[in-house]
Amino acid sequence: MGSRKTGTPAGGRTTSAKARTRWRELNDRQRAYLEAVYRADQDEEAWQRSAWSRGGRAAPTDEWRWILYGSTVFNETPLRIALKEKNLVDPGSGSTFAALAERGLLLTRHGTLPVPLGGGRVGYWGTSRSSTRG
Repeated sequence: MGSRKTGTPAGGRTTSAKARTRWRELNDRQRAYLEAVYRADQDEEAWQRSAWSRGGRAAPTDEWRWILYGSTVFNETPLRIALKEKNLVDPGSGSTFAALAERGLLLTRHGTLPVPLGGGRVGYWGTSRSSTRG
């Protein structure tokens, strides 16, 4: 994870005392999930910002800010892959997302998405940074 100090929120930015307290109240697993969501959000934001240079347009924020978590018979979402690489994908994943949502750190929604090539529909967890700021 680099030289970042323990207890420093993802991004290593200076934070308020309230935000630092909220971060310390999380367990290691919750911190890892929140960091993975933050990194996925930042990656998608960079991709959306560069849309013009690829000859396209950025999607509306309320569309791309939702980060999918799940898998199909064809592939897994980048967030699931990132958590899987840290051995954090297991039956407790839903509970971890729920705990972060209960603390107001993430917004979550559940549903199904159509899968191309006749794959049917797949369930997903959508996560988004909360509008609650520390």
